[in-house]
Amino acid sequence: KELTHYSLRLENTMAANGILVGATGSFAASILTNGSVVPLPAGYTPSVAYTASDSTVVLTPSTDTLSTTVEVPAGDIMTSFTLTATVVDPLGNTITDTITVPILPQPQTLVFSLNLTQTS
Repeated sequence: KELTHYSLRLENTMAANGILVGATGSFAASILTNGSVVPLPAGYTPSVAYTASDSTVVLTPSTDTLSTTVEVPAGDIMTSFTLTATVVDPLGNTITDTITVPILPQPQTLVFSLNLTQTS
Protein backbone atom coordinates (compact mmCIF):
# COMPACT_ATOMS: atom_id res chain seq x y z
CA LYS A 1 0.00 0.00 0.00
CA GLU A 2 1.37 3.41 -0.96
CA LEU A 3 1.53 6.09 1.72
CA THR A 4 -0.30 9.28 0.79
CA HIS A 5 -0.24 11.41 3.94
CA TYR A 6 2.49 12.45 6.37
CA SER A 7 2.45 14.61 9.49
CA LEU A 8 5.10 15.97 11.84
CA ARG A 9 5.21 15.53 15.63
CA LEU A 10 7.45 17.69 17.81
CA GLU A 11 8.21 16.29 21.27
CA ASN A 12 9.86 17.62 24.39
CA THR A 13 12.38 14.89 25.21
CA MET A 14 13.03 16.18 28.74
CA ALA A 15 11.35 14.74 31.82
CA ALA A 16 10.40 18.24 33.02
CA ASN A 17 7.66 20.27 31.37
CA GLY A 18 9.55 23.39 30.34
CA ILE A 19 13.05 24.84 30.51
CA LEU A 20 14.60 26.66 33.47
CA VAL A 21 15.91 30.15 32.74
CA GLY A 22 19.62 29.74 32.00
CA ALA A 23 19.24 26.07 31.04
CA THR A 24 18.87 23.92 27.92
CA GLY A 25 16.05 21.63 26.74
CA SER A 26 15.97 18.90 24.09
CA PHE A 27 13.27 18.36 21.48
CA ALA A 28 12.75 15.74 18.75
CA ALA A 29 10.73 15.79 15.52
CA SER A 30 9.14 12.64 14.12
CA ILE A 31 7.62 12.28 10.67
CA LEU A 32 4.41 10.26 10.93
CA THR A 33 1.84 8.70 8.68
CA ASN A 34 -1.62 8.06 10.09
CA GLY A 35 -0.27 9.05 13.53
CA SER A 36 2.50 6.42 13.62
CA VAL A 37 6.22 6.60 12.97
CA VAL A 38 7.02 4.59 9.85
CA PRO A 39 10.24 3.88 7.96
CA LEU A 40 10.86 6.70 5.52
CA PRO A 41 11.27 5.95 1.80
CA ALA A 42 14.75 5.17 0.50
CA GLY A 43 16.49 8.27 -0.78
CA TYR A 44 14.42 10.66 1.36
CA THR A 45 16.50 12.70 3.79
CA PRO A 46 14.43 15.06 5.93
CA SER A 47 15.76 18.52 6.72
CA VAL A 48 13.76 19.88 9.65
CA ALA A 49 13.90 23.65 10.24
CA TYR A 50 13.23 24.98 13.75
CA THR A 51 12.10 28.46 14.83
CA ALA A 52 11.18 29.95 18.20
CA SER A 53 8.83 32.83 18.96
CA ASP A 54 11.31 34.09 21.59
CA SER A 55 14.23 35.61 19.68
CA THR A 56 16.57 35.32 22.68
CA VAL A 57 16.59 31.50 22.81
CA VAL A 58 19.37 29.70 20.95
CA LEU A 59 18.40 26.74 18.74
CA THR A 60 21.06 24.12 17.91
CA PRO A 61 19.72 21.41 15.57
CA SER A 62 21.39 18.00 15.46
CA THR A 63 23.37 17.00 12.38
CA ASP A 64 20.42 14.99 11.02
CA THR A 65 18.00 17.83 12.04
CA LEU A 66 15.56 15.39 13.69
CA SER A 67 16.26 16.96 17.08
CA THR A 68 17.34 20.29 18.49
CA THR A 69 18.50 21.73 21.76
CA VAL A 70 17.05 25.01 22.97
CA GLU A 71 19.04 27.25 25.31
CA VAL A 72 17.08 29.82 27.33
CA PRO A 73 19.43 32.64 28.37
CA ALA A 74 19.69 33.57 32.05
CA GLY A 75 18.22 37.04 31.44
CA ASP A 76 15.14 35.86 29.51
CA ILE A 77 11.99 37.59 30.81
CA MET A 78 9.42 35.57 28.82
CA THR A 79 7.23 32.97 30.54
CA SER A 80 6.93 30.69 27.48
CA PHE A 81 7.70 30.45 23.78
CA THR A 82 6.42 28.54 20.78
CA LEU A 83 8.84 26.13 19.11
CA THR A 84 7.98 25.31 15.49
CA ALA A 85 9.38 22.52 13.32
CA THR A 86 8.87 22.48 9.55
CA VAL A 87 9.90 19.88 6.95
CA VAL A 88 9.06 18.87 3.39
CA ASP A 89 7.62 15.35 3.52
CA PRO A 90 8.50 12.55 1.04
CA LEU A 91 5.54 13.60 -1.14
CA GLY A 92 6.77 17.20 -1.42
CA ASN A 93 4.28 18.74 1.02
CA THR A 94 5.39 21.18 3.72
CA ILE A 95 4.32 19.93 7.14
CA THR A 96 4.63 21.78 10.46
CA ASP A 97 4.12 21.17 14.16
CA THR A 98 4.40 23.50 17.15
CA ILE A 99 4.81 23.07 20.88
CA THR A 100 4.45 25.68 23.62
CA VAL A 101 7.40 25.53 25.99
CA PRO A 102 7.10 27.10 29.46
CA ILE A 103 10.12 29.06 30.67
CA LEU A 104 10.54 28.25 34.35
CA PRO A 105 12.17 30.54 36.91
CA GLN A 106 15.25 29.33 38.73
CA PRO A 107 14.50 28.13 42.27
CA GLN A 108 15.06 30.81 44.87
CA THR A 109 18.38 30.63 46.69
CA LEU A 110 18.18 30.95 50.45
CA VAL A 111 19.95 34.04 51.72
CA PHE A 112 20.89 34.10 55.39
CA SER A 113 21.75 37.13 57.44
CA LEU A 114 22.55 37.84 61.09
CA ASN A 115 20.67 40.31 63.22
CA LEU A 116 22.52 41.60 66.31
CA THR A 117 20.48 43.47 68.88
CA GLN A 118 21.20 44.90 72.34
CA THR A 119 19.33 43.00 75.02
CA SER A 120 20.24 45.03 78.15
